[in-house]
Amino acid sequence: MKEWKIRQEIYNKIYTEFDDDIKGKPIVEEFEESSIIARALSYLTVEDENWYYPGKAYSVAIIYALLLKKYFDEDFYLALSDPNLLYGLDPYFKPYPESKNIYDKIIEQIPKNLLENTEKHSWNMKKTIEYFEKEFLLHEETKIFAPF
Repeated sequence: MKEWKIRQEIYNKIYTEFDDDIKGKPIVEEFEESSIIARALSYLTVEDENWYYPGKAYSVAIIYALLLKKYFDEDFYLALSDPNLLYGLDPYFKPYPESKNIYDKIIEQIPKNLLENTEKHSWNMKKTIEYFEKEFLLHEETKIFAPF
């Protein structure tokens, strides 16, 4: 099993409540392809208290795949194709092969230096990165659980 999968498994065995749980959040569902793409892109840089699904799920998956590449040298498209990338916790998530057209349209519009250009990150993107760091035992709060 890959190191990042082991870390994700450890985290999700220890923690069972998450601050990004969709229950009780202001959710707006938009299933038109153009809306999904627009919301996925805006999630990265625009402040909004509403969570637009499935657009948010696409953004989170892309952010996770980029961070897995950065921290664990995982192939971006392989990570994005993993049906358990988000540990089964996002009912709107679709792996890359199931929605290649939408992912490709989003990815082609994302700046290449997205992760490094932190001053342009929305609050939501910052929270997603923080959550990733916690989930993969890279954050100060969770790195004590890393067996490596």
